[in-house]
Amino acid sequence: MATESVSVENPYGLQALWAQGDFIAKGVLILLALMSAYSWFIIFTKWWEQRRLLKQATEADKNFWAAENIKTGVNKLSGKATSSRRSPRRPSTRLSTTTRR
Repeated sequence: MATESVSVENPYGLQALWAQGDFIAKGVLILLALMSAYSWFIIFTKWWEQRRLLKQATEADKNFWAAENIKTGVNKLSGKATSSRRSPRRPSTRLSTTTRR
């Protein structure tokens, strides 16, 4: 007994939609593909950014707990291990320095 292989095309597939669709259907398919690619781009860039931030947080945590006292640990967190003054870029520091005059 010989078995015959019959190829049945799917009338609901993408190939049939592209072949039988008008310019609106094709435009929607292209738009969906572009939006999908852009969504994956955003997912990967956010993943990469989160990975970088996690590495920085791990390094900051290690530096803080390795400090000999709290003041040195806080200075290491702000990125200034030698200076104990606050950054002039912070609005709270600018406000406090302007009220002292």
